[in-house]
Amino acid sequence: MSTPGPCALIARFVEGELSPEEAREFQLHLAGCAQCQKELAIRLQIDALAELGLEQGPFQHAAPRSHRLSRLAAISTAVALAAAALLLLLYQSRPPPEPSLELVWAPKGGNALLPRTTHPEADRFRIGARQMGPPAPTEPFPYKEFAQLLQRNDPLEISTALLLWGKAGEAETRLTTARKDGLIAESEDYWNTLAAIYVAQGRFQEALPLLAQVLRQRSTHPQAHWNRAKALEGLGLTLSASREYEAVSQLEPTGSGWALEAQRHVARLAPNFEVQSRWKKVLAAGDALIDARVLPPPDLNLANSAIARLFFYEAVRTRQSVQDVQALLPLASVLDPSGVLSRYTEGVAAREFKKRAPLAQQYKTLWKAIRQGTGMTPQLQQTAAALLSCQEDDLAIGAAILLPQERQSLQVLEERVAKLRDPWFDVMLGQRRAAAARAQGDLRGAQRALTQALDFCAKGTIPYRCMDAEFDMAIIQSSLSELDVAQTHAEKGLTLAFGFNEHGKGLQLIELIAQIAKLRNDVPVARAYLEEAVQRARDDKPSQHHIHQTLMNLALQELDFASARQELNLALATGEPLTLAGAMDLADIARHLPDAGDEAAFLRAMEVHRANASPGQQALWQHALGRFYLALQRESGRTSLQDTLRDMQKRSPQELELDQDLQRALAGSYHELILDQGRLQDFPAALELFAQEQGFSTPARCAVALTEERERSLLIVRGASGETWGRFEGNRSQRLPQDMTGILPGEALAMLRGCTQIEVITRPPLYDRRNVLPPEMAWSYHMRAVTLQPDSGPGQHLIVSDVKYQQVEGQKREQLRWTPASGVGQKRIFLQGWDATPTRVLQAMVDATEIDLVTHGDKAQASNSSFLVLAPEPTGEDRLTVARLRQMANLKRAPFVVIAACEGGHTSPISHEAVSIPAMLLRKGARGVLAATVVLNDTAVNTVVNAVREEMYQGKPPAIALRDVRQRWLAEHKDPEASEDKWIDHILLFE
Repeated sequence: MSTPGPCALIARFVEGELSPEEAREFQLHLAGCAQCQKELAIRLQIDALAELGLEQGPFQHAAPRSHRLSRLAAISTAVALAAAALLLLLYQSRPPPEPSLELVWAPKGGNALLPRTTHPEADRFRIGARQMGPPAPTEPFPYKEFAQLLQRNDPLEISTALLLWGKAGEAETRLTTARKDGLIAESEDYWNTLAAIYVAQGRFQEALPLLAQVLRQRSTHPQAHWNRAKALEGLGLTLSASREYEAVSQLEPTGSGWALEAQRHVARLAPNFEVQSRWKKVLAAGDALIDARVLPPPDLNLANSAIARLFFYEAVRTRQSVQDVQALLPLASVLDPSGVLSRYTEGVAAREFKKRAPLAQQYKTLWKAIRQGTGMTPQLQQTAAALLSCQEDDLAIGAAILLPQERQSLQVLEERVAKLRDPWFDVMLGQRRAAAARAQGDLRGAQRALTQALDFCAKGTIPYRCMDAEFDMAIIQSSLSELDVAQTHAEKGLTLAFGFNEHGKGLQLIELIAQIAKLRNDVPVARAYLEEAVQRARDDKPSQHHIHQTLMNLALQELDFASARQELNLALATGEPLTLAGAMDLADIARHLPDAGDEAAFLRAMEVHRANASPGQQALWQHALGRFYLALQRESGRTSLQDTLRDMQKRSPQELELDQDLQRALAGSYHELILDQGRLQDFPAALELFAQEQGFSTPARCAVALTEERERSLLIVRGASGETWGRFEGNRSQRLPQDMTGILPGEALAMLRGCTQIEVITRPPLYDRRNVLPPEMAWSYHMRAVTLQPDSGPGQHLIVSDVKYQQVEGQKREQLRWTPASGVGQKRIFLQGWDATPTRVLQAMVDATEIDLVTHGDKAQASNSSFLVLAPEPTGEDRLTVARLRQMANLKRAPFVVIAACEGGHTSPISHEAVSIPAMLLRKGARGVLAATVVLNDTAVNTVVNAVREEMYQGKPPAIALRDVRQRWLAEHKDPEASEDKWIDHILLFE
């Protein structure tokens, strides 16, 4: 939420009374506030004129000279913009000759390593005296010249200059404020400059979508290619960065400074193309260490190779004499300076090898068979059983690792891992526990097991095991739709992979981060990671197969079916069968661009994968089968989808809650059947399915239903008299917009004119669309089967406000005050200050009949999921997320909840489940939620919410109360198009 009042600080700023931190905060505000700039300029001009003796009379009683000088010096130091404004006004009162602006565009540090803009002066290549970064702090800012720049009042030019001098924060504020105020339009230059600012700030993922917009309009934009190279390199995607630098060298004139600099970067990044070959050498050395007992050559630098430790354990297990084991001690010291491997090796060397040697030989036979994929013969089964029960703990553990499918394996690990006192195996045990929980559909259990496993990563140098566990955790968190946490774990794993030459796991993590970006609908970021993966997966057909399938899915998200078909063909060309996700995408492509080989490709994929699939994946295959055949053999497809729904109805709510794949199969099957009825123009049947999925009766009147999926959309209206209208579109080129103004034609709206209030039924992720209906109509989103009523006891109104926040660098959060409106006889309970932690708030919500959550809100970049910021727990955690709400107890008294927080009503772009704070509160028992999807006006929202509450206390339904208050607000504010008033259109009601 925005906090009013920064302008009130201007007097203290000019007087030098603000702390350095407060002065920096005011500086950021000043850069984008025309009113403050004007007032500051006047105040400083008065002071400066008095100082120069140019004014008499009223100013002869000015403060003592020493105080004024120190104060002006403090202001100048705190903010360059203030000094520039002062000089500008001095020039206006006593105009000097115009100074040269060369110094503004030519800092001593040069610009060779900075992001690029299109301003001709800023983009002239200058290597500079220094070879890196923005100007040094000791280099004086050119105040006089910058004042002339301000006078020209070109937001792009000013932002570019600020960026060149290392003031990216001020540049961003200046540029985005100018855009908000309509002083500059979105364009190639705007997008590229803002992307350059993000790159300078290290916000690489945020820069990529902006640069994608530029390059879509002009693929030969050298500055955008340069900035994309910088962003990709910042993310560690060095092969793709090299390609972008190569593009720059081709686009710039031959021999020019930028062309030569780009070629220098290409040469600098060239060793990264050898990562795969270096990794393969390590794998070959590992095989030789086990098979031929040949120690790896020193030039392999195994101390910096994460996977080498994996081979070392196998080498020790397969050695059959004391001498052979002892020969591994030097390598143990290289791989693990902590001594864990040396202790293990010495312990094995001390064993009785008359007994151990035959077991070691058996273990080597088992290892080879599994490595070569020859299958388990009866003799190998006997060998495995003997090893799992033998007295040699490390051999039994090794067999359990090689045979994860054996029922005895997890028990062996549970009983024996602790004896080894090696964090490598402690982490692995946690991973196996997680795998067992996941196989049962218990994702939360898997999450707990991996959390315990990752605790060991802080206790030992085991990068391979830890990056593998981070990968597993990211997979689990993605399955739970907790994408911000998933990305954090994936990025930790990728950092380890990059740092320890781990090509294989690094490639998997790159693909996983792309998947996470895809789930949050961030196509440019996902594509950037996948393009890197394609280059890193040279000569790796299984990886190429998987990457092309993901690129196929990205093309579908952009409704580019031709590119999707091309990626599908590349995936099939590898000879590998499609995955489940690939088969479902094939169903969509076949619907739009069919091919003679589609059915065979689909059936092959199902034959290979379905037999060993989990229960949830079995259901998804059944759904995918119906999805594929619906367009080819409609009745066969419908039968398969209906069979999926019948199977889901037999499942308990607990099963569905724990298994995301079951949820996807259920939601996807309903969606296909709904759209199929829409395609046939049977809109009453489609509406019935809408209601059936939600679990309530089909509305007899006054309802709107809407959904979309890829290129298809469906709108249905049931009018005041019970008549039905619908529109199905099967070849859309764009998604439905956030602002749905005008989405319903006049004939459909006319059917609703006689309705007192209207139910809007939709499917994820459309729950946060605004203006579905005109402002004069009372409507709300309906999201649950039964409207719960509060009990008859005395009301309890929980108010969470005036929260104290832990301060984050560069982000100051003010306490938000709130004056609540409560019903007669309600007991008020306040949670404020440091007491308003997520845990205490969740506990207090359980028994409330009304709840006001007044705090700051935001969206997590990784998941695009909203969260509320509260007082920190002892652990430092201060976010109330959808994930925390999912785990809370049910709300006993069906409260009506107000979320007075920015982005509080935002819905994540996930298709099988409504992932939002309002949706989760309704699932937990709230009878209604009032929330907004944008930044709010603090004072005004308090007034509006209280007015809505007062109307409700007088007996009006919430939808009518919200409609009436909104109408009055818009009538009283003569300029509803003003940016500060638009927030009221974004207040949505969920019931």
